[in-house]
Amino acid sequence: MLLYGAPFVFSGLGHFVLNFADRYFLNAFSNLTEVGIYALGYKFGLTLNMLASAPFLQMWDAQVFVVAKGPNPKATYARIFEYFAALILFAVLILSVFIKDILRAMASPEYFAAWRIVPIVAMGYVFNGWGQYFRLGMLLTGRTRPIGVIMMGTGAVTVVLYVILIRAFHGIGAALATFLSFGLMMVWTYAWSQRLYPVPFDHRRTATVLVIAGSCYAIAWIADRASGAFTAPGYMIRILAVAAYPVALVLVGFFADEGIHRLQDLPAGIRRFARGGDLVEP
Repeated sequence: MLLYGAPFVFSGLGHFVLNFADRYFLNAFSNLTEVGIYALGYKFGLTLNMLASAPFLQMWDAQVFVVAKGPNPKATYARIFEYFAALILFAVLILSVFIKDILRAMASPEYFAAWRIVPIVAMGYVFNGWGQYFRLGMLLTGRTRPIGVIMMGTGAVTVVLYVILIRAFHGIGAALATFLSFGLMMVWTYAWSQRLYPVPFDHRRTATVLVIAGSCYAIAWIADRASGAFTAPGYMIRILAVAAYPVALVLVGFFADEGIHRLQDLPAGIRRFARGGDLVEP
């Protein structure tokens, strides 16, 4: 038990560096105003993680072992990841598209620039959530040592990125360092875990979700530039851009394996899934 749990101590140290060292370096290479703007933007990304990703992952670490006893567990792991990825990206899209409105209502004008930080940090926490999901191979095989190695290694790389990027780009540099560090952790965890317990993740489907989310955000961003952030046309286009995300997933057949081929099928499928059943009636 000690050997199984000890790596999580080192993992916690690595996460501490990723979550808190950025303010130290930002204060050293910038000023308190920049720190305040960055801290506000970072808080939104962290809150999104706490509301949309962390609750699922806390449940999932235990559920991994339950799924392992069922039929075709590897296919189940791959399938659940796809829906987890789609859900968390939808949350990031909503936050990123409407963050200016949120800041306008909640923060004073001098902190409005924090909107630039939010999408970058939020995507970093997407990678963090995916990385934690990918470590299921380590959990199932009982070989948790890589978890500590990966997080300590990522923490060391993060410090280097903070020094380079914060010195050059200040708050945006800190956000980029967070994004790149969580991305490194995700890829490293995936590669190591797949060697221990290969899972047939369909990367084309994940890439499709990323492209759709990115396209919807790009449309909202262009509308923001063309029509203004707080105009009626701008609001309308941004709302439509967010609404287009689930519509596009259905139209490209993302839910086809679950029997959802039309938009009319989606609400009933979601209700069944929320009750703990399948997305499609048996």
